[in-house]
Amino acid sequence: MMSFQTSILAQNSEKLFQQGMMKEEGEGNLKEAIAIYNKIVNNISAERNIRAKALLQVGICYEKLGNKNARKTY
Repeated sequence: MMSFQTSILAQNSEKLFQQGMMKEEGEGNLKEAIAIYNKIVNNISAERNIRAKALLQVGICYEKLGNKNARKTY
């Protein structure tokens, strides 16, 4: 049962990551994309590789915004 729940959480994180990419790349809404990516980063149940990709995207979004937090995030 536990592996089934882990699998579902991983799928949800992947879908959430795609939503973040759509906000970032498709709509250009970087602030909403950051919020979505941070949900993934802060979800300890999400797979490590998805969390890492989300954290990288947060840094990229901050960099696009000219925000000094980009360097800390990387």
